[in-house]
Amino acid sequence: MNLPKSHPRGALYFAASHIGCLRDIPQRTLEILQKADLLVFEDARQARQLLKQAGVHRPFLQFSEHKEIEGLEAVKKALQKNQTVAYVSDQGCPNLADPGRELLEIAYQLRSHVHVIPGPSSITSALAVCPFDVTQFYFGGFLPRQQEKRLAQIRSLLERREAVVLLETPYRRQAFLEDFCTVLGSEARRGFLAFDITGEEERFFLGSLLQVRTQTETLGKKNFVFIMEGKARPHRVA
Repeated sequence: MNLPKSHPRGALYFAASHIGCLRDIPQRTLEILQKADLLVFEDARQARQLLKQAGVHRPFLQFSEHKEIEGLEAVKKALQKNQTVAYVSDQGCPNLADPGRELLEIAYQLRSHVHVIPGPSSITSALAVCPFDVTQFYFGGFLPRQQEKRLAQIRSLLERREAVVLLETPYRRQAFLEDFCTVLGSEARRGFLAFDITGEEERFFLGSLLQVRTQTETLGKKNFVFIMEGKARPHRVA
């Protein structure tokens, strides 16, 4: 990437949000929402909730996979005017399986100041309470939606020797777990599912993949993180 030789222009803040409990919002996130020239959110409903928490009543820009072009242009113009831009994703930390990468590309191209406000992350929170050896882990993000490609990737993931961390949308949770059971067959492999982390329905499920699938069948549609034990450390399941 060829960076311009001009002086740095503007500042982009990547600010973490909560992942279920509103009280977990970083204080610095609330402060930047009060001070930034341009506020950018992934989700409008989440934006209104956070702005209310920060005591802010002002317009904001929505940036998501469906509204990229408008958002990118607005952020670019704000940075070129030496303004401060704050971006907050739907939950947790931006750019971790969430939109945001394109905003960073623009900021670095313009030599803008980039700041991060760390905070809650569903990925690290799930790892913190997972009983597997997670000294090393592989973050696979979201699997492909097309079933043939998804099953092929699951077969590949089963060969990894470290724990595998995956995400999926709430409404595809059971189909996601069924695909793992289909590929594994009778092989014993433990899974761990962290459900609605820090939320009112927070629960954690540990067992064979079949047991985890069965235990979670009646759960509602809440965000979750799934961790599969690595191949090198199998555990016999009764």
